[in-house]
Amino acid sequence: MRRLISGLLGALLLLALCAADALAHGGRFNGPGGRGQPGDPTSPPPPAPKRGKPPTTPPSGIPSTQGALPDIYWGTWWALNRWAYLPERGEALRRLRAASKVVTGKEDPDRRAPEELDDERRALLARQHIKPFLLEMLDPKREEEDTVTSAAMLALAKIDATDETLDMLLKVAESDKATPLERESAALAVGLVRRSDKKLQADPVSLDLARGRLLDLIGDKDAPIRARCFSAFALGLLADQPYGSPFHKDGRMVVKGLLKHLDHRHRHPDLPIALLTSLSLQPRVAIPSKLHDDLRNAVKGANVHRRKWTPIERSHALSTLARLEAPGWLLAVIRSLSDRRVPDPVKRAARIAIGSKAARLSAEQRLAAAKGLIHAHKNSPGALSNGLGNIALARILHAELADESVAVLKETKARRVLLDGATKGPIPVRGFNVLALALSVRDVRSMHPDIVKYVQAARDTLLGGFDRPRGDDDLRGSYVIALGLVRETEAQERFLGVLAERNSGPLLRARVAIALAQIGTADPAVLEALRAILDDDRPLSPRSAAALSLSLITGVPESDALVRQLREAKSQRRQVQAAIALGQLDDPAALPAIIEVARQKEHNFEMRALAIALLGLLGDPEEQPSLLRLSLDANYIGRSDALNEAFTLL
Repeated sequence: MRRLISGLLGALLLLALCAADALAHGGRFNGPGGRGQPGDPTSPPPPAPKRGKPPTTPPSGIPSTQGALPDIYWGTWWALNRWAYLPERGEALRRLRAASKVVTGKEDPDRRAPEELDDERRALLARQHIKPFLLEMLDPKREEEDTVTSAAMLALAKIDATDETLDMLLKVAESDKATPLERESAALAVGLVRRSDKKLQADPVSLDLARGRLLDLIGDKDAPIRARCFSAFALGLLADQPYGSPFHKDGRMVVKGLLKHLDHRHRHPDLPIALLTSLSLQPRVAIPSKLHDDLRNAVKGANVHRRKWTPIERSHALSTLARLEAPGWLLAVIRSLSDRRVPDPVKRAARIAIGSKAARLSAEQRLAAAKGLIHAHKNSPGALSNGLGNIALARILHAELADESVAVLKETKARRVLLDGATKGPIPVRGFNVLALALSVRDVRSMHPDIVKYVQAARDTLLGGFDRPRGDDDLRGSYVIALGLVRETEAQERFLGVLAERNSGPLLRARVAIALAQIGTADPAVLEALRAILDDDRPLSPRSAAALSLSLITGVPESDALVRQLREAKSQRRQVQAAIALGQLDDPAALPAIIEVARQKEHNFEMRALAIALLGLLGDPEEQPSLLRLSLDANYIGRSDALNEAFTLL
């Protein structure tokens, strides 16, 4: 079953509320903290301070996304990770059909499984319609804006992994005649030819040649810095693709090249972080033990490669150590939590790393990690550190409860930390704590009395919390998402009440729409409320979230009204909302309308670039978009400009 959430479409309901920020690369967005519209009461907290040098200058009038995702905002973590927690299309109807068969002994014909856009039909669409159009957009004779051509290259890589496409992308990435935006987009697009299905993978020899050219581009000091960084990301994305010769087998040549570049001094702080990110994705058999030692020393603050590493670089050294699961990685991570000599960025990366590996830890390791997190929680005054720590602790506890184990419940204060945090924690971190409580009990079905008692206490806390913080839409939004995570059916009537209140904030209503999909009951009242949002003509109506929710619940794309809005809307904001919603529906019926908008030059180039990006999503054969390999469970607190840019691409 193909998931409907492609890339960061999960975060795009926020773009639907800030539609003017559909940006370069096609579908770049300003997430929480991005520019809201004047007087927009739903704008999230202000952005985090910018780091490093300014990004490559985009086309005139296109703002950068650097710093657009504020660290302390719980919605940032959710936007980057939520794809893993949303249901598959039509799951609600499949559950109803299964229940009907249990009761009656036969399937209800009105509860048929939704028709999927299967791989064969998707490939046909890509080959016959999408690819020719994208090549048309890339024809130099059209003299398109680089925003449009950049989006077209990224989309083309998702649907076509031929030698011709690879060579074309590499030539653009290497060309000093191309704009910086085109070069960086082409470099990253090379990584997007990655395919999970072996039958669809590019030629191994061609991939080896591409890897070599990307390594050369990383070393080209005259190339734009983001083109060099994106080349490193592309090498990370291609790490699980085939190799053409024993010389390149298992990524050994790539790792050797990345380490060579890491050994150099770089003027720009983004490049070492990009190199570490790429190394963390390489086959573990290719990683020399010396790198493990260097990473441990860097985390401790020692000189590595003849220089002192910055706190952000040290945080990525720790993340790489954990991703590679180097010998003794967990002990090094736990120690860093409470070591006063370790800077905060490293400690935050340690919390993210523990959470990301929770399901892979043994019972003994889970207990040690939980104790380390709780000890660090008592001694850390930082709201963000504690919020990330509670997310990690929740994932540890969830792995425990799934194994019918109560050691962490009985031998630590995890129960009190998570339950109290959701109701008594400081406001800046409360949203993290609310999500953490939900993550700890999500889909737990154990009948162990201690576990049953904790799960019930968590559900009661979440329901009570949603009713209390009236007037604070952001905090209520975290309870909404949390109740959706635990599929709390008792919350459904409350959620419908929020949708019925026309004065409810649009971001809160968008979160309610998504939570209804998570709960997943195909109740007529739910469907009616969601369809009413599609017909709501107010500028900030969360149509995208409602369309996605309807599709997830019923499996039937609600595209007719959205296609009409895309073609007829008078404002760019409404067009963007409609386009984003169509991109989430995976509906081939929307293809002509999307191509129509993308082709017509009377539309502004940001709108056309977004439409082109949606074509790439529609034709992408990947179940989980390749860029998620960069963003899922990433050290987003220590993101550089280049990483932030990659996180926010479709």
